[in-house]
Amino acid sequence: MNGARVLDPSIDMGCWLQVADIAYCPNFPLRYTVVRTGAPADNTMNLNQTVIFSPDVISQEVSGETVLLDLDSECYFGLDAVGTRIWQLIRDNGELRTIYNTLLEEYEVEETQLQTDLESLLTEACERGLITLQAAP
Repeated sequence: MNGARVLDPSIDMGCWLQVADIAYCPNFPLRYTVVRTGAPADNTMNLNQTVIFSPDVISQEVSGETVLLDLDSECYFGLDAVGTRIWQLIRDNGELRTIYNTLLEEYEVEETQLQTDLESLLTEACERGLITLQAAP
């Protein structure tokens, strides 16, 4: 793959697309919760869907990572560099097929691993109300 970024082999690929490393909820003072992506959903990801940001979520890129604030729950989430790239692709286009194909071109990752990890990320983000998935127009 020409120009593809190679992920550090010491990184556990099972969590390279985790939606949040640490979540801080002000309504639980001084409590930090480590958030890990769960197992992928039982159904297969539908690449013909479009990702829609929740209107209650704002984001800001900081040093190659992204901080998300859910205004409704008052919880903060952090995206790593790969999660940030996915957030950028969602912002730029939102079509899952385009996001998937772009990530395949940019990263050296097996298709099945990418699909599993992307599905985990999107499932977690949906469950937390950060995004919704809709059928593509």
